[in-house]
Amino acid sequence: MEITPIIKRVRNNAIKQYMNKKYREESLYKPIGKNGDGNYTLESILASPENEDTEDRDNGDNGLYKKIVDFLIGEYFKQKNENRELKRKEIELKAERLRLRREGLEFKRDRFESWKKLMEEKGKQKESQFKLEVQLQTEKLEFKKSNSTLRRKEDTDRREG
Repeated sequence: MEITPIIKRVRNNAIKQYMNKKYREESLYKPIGKNGDGNYTLESILASPENEDTEDRDNGDNGLYKKIVDFLIGEYFKQKNENRELKRKEIELKAERLRLRREGLEFKRDRFESWKKLMEEKGKQKESQFKLEVQLQTEKLEFKKSNSTLRRKEDTDRREG
């Protein structure tokens, strides 16, 4: 039997235990949460009264993991509710944006319709004004024509008389 594999096995177990202990110590103080923002550490989770263990049978590692799992599940549901609320607000904002867009389009359509009516009325007014001007010119010509005819008649009557 060789001693080297036994020594390696014992050494590896010792290293593994040391690393687990060191990781647990570090992870107690390492910030967790949203992007490691420092709001929570495992130490604060374990110290919080809402995560106090009321069952005596859960102690040691199982109690620690139970508290961690309970905390993480609570955070998950809190985040899920927050996401649901944000999604609802997003849908409300989209509906409001669509409503405002529809109102804006209706306003533009109404404004265009009123402009169109105004231009049609203005065109009709110009057309009637043009007709009146043409009628006035025609009447002026007829008047001049009748005047000139009367003058000629008067001139011919004077010459004859």
